[in-house]
Amino acid sequence: MVWNFEPKILLQGINEPEALSYVKATQWKNTNQLVGVPSDYIGDSYHDIPLFDLVSEAVEHLGGIKTSIIFNHPFLVLDAALEAIDAGIKQIIINAGGIPPLDLFKLKQKAQQKQVQLLGTNGAGILMTDKASYGVLNPQLYPSGNIGIINYGDSKISFELALLYQENDQGISTVINLGNCTFQEVDWEMLLSTLNNDQNTEKIIININNILSINYEKLAHSILNYQEKPVFLYNLDSHDLNAIMRGPQPRIITDQIPLHLNQVQSPQEIINYWQELGLKVISNPLDIFS
Repeated sequence: MVWNFEPKILLQGINEPEALSYVKATQWKNTNQLVGVPSDYIGDSYHDIPLFDLVSEAVEHLGGIKTSIIFNHPFLVLDAALEAIDAGIKQIIINAGGIPPLDLFKLKQKAQQKQVQLLGTNGAGILMTDKASYGVLNPQLYPSGNIGIINYGDSKISFELALLYQENDQGISTVINLGNCTFQEVDWEMLLSTLNNDQNTEKIIININNILSINYEKLAHSILNYQEKPVFLYNLDSHDLNAIMRGPQPRIITDQIPLHLNQVQSPQEIINYWQELGLKVISNPLDIFS
């Protein structure tokens, strides 16, 4: 399974500041491929994008919508996402952060039942440079090139990395910002398959802000199974600050919490595990050129 880059997109919560900034920054020329559902009435259109009260009305108007980007207030995200799922949308990017954990659990269960791909939360989005932006702000600031970025952490990290590569005469093919929601399982196989199928991507770097918050075994096996192109793991927390601040914690026993959140390995043990499997772990993002 790969991400479907169908250009028709629904923007939920289009009246929120992040959504308005996104619409302005992306400077869409094909506004006829966008529809919006605001959380408050702001008129019948915005920047030539037609607005509707219900997701079903927006889907009926445009037809063939595969992706919704949710900018709603955190407490409204669950209802917005469920409405999108009920309307038949199969890919949901959650840009909002601070969503109540119980809402995320409910959304995850519904998405699994309906076979819906979830991406996010906290600034999630996908950018194909020179082509399309699905929630990533300021796409013009990412120079075009052949490096694919999967970013687990603050979305600003991918931008800073793009600037670093630009200073070294390199560019970006695709950016996938996952946000940093620890309760949301990441479909690494889908993400790697998407970049492997991208003709413009030659190398893949996976940035990890908190190594303790991911299913490191699943990530390793996904790389080994889907590694058609060089993949580099970049640990942003080289001094293990997350582990130090986290400290000893009791294990949580529940079928609602991903099992990897109860792991007791140290960051160094995880890195050693990856290296023993032959995975490329780097401490400097420029090491992908070595």
